[in-house]
Amino acid sequence: MALERRGRQHEALDEDIWTSWRGPNLSGAIYGLIVVTSVLAVWSVETKIDAWTVLASVVSTAFVFWAAHVYSELTAFRIRSGRRNSLTEVRAVVHHEWPVAEVAGLPVAALLLSVIGLWSVHTAVDVGLYGSLAELGLLGLYSAWRASETVPRMIFESVITLAFGLVIVGLKILIH
Repeated sequence: MALERRGRQHEALDEDIWTSWRGPNLSGAIYGLIVVTSVLAVWSVETKIDAWTVLASVVSTAFVFWAAHVYSELTAFRIRSGRRNSLTEVRAVVHHEWPVAEVAGLPVAALLLSVIGLWSVHTAVDVGLYGSLAELGLLGLYSAWRASETVPRMIFESVITLAFGLVIVGLKILIH
């Protein structure tokens, strides 16, 4: 399989290794959403926090997990293919894994509103946390809808997905 980009031929990618790269990285987005939600859950039980610290924590966590995903994909590709990654492949991985960090957008926006003084840091953390949990629930609903489930089943899937997110958040709080 050869990649076409702006009319130029690029190095062929190994079809077996890169099969999962068709479409957006939904699993990465869901994973990133769970990670960011967990970070916010820990901050939500703290009493003395400032917006800059929470913002730095959310952004750095999202970035570190994104970078770890990029690194692990590139390393795994080298191991499987036995060759160096091309610049085209590196760009593809960087772009593909971006949803891991991108899902921090809502909490970051809420925290920025706190930084500029429009609301308290606790409100920003709550907005980010509950917004992220709502996103998880909506993803469960959407996945059931895409699978042509019945309305009761769609509601069930949404509740289960949200419950899973709440369990992870609860475990994260207990650990910290």
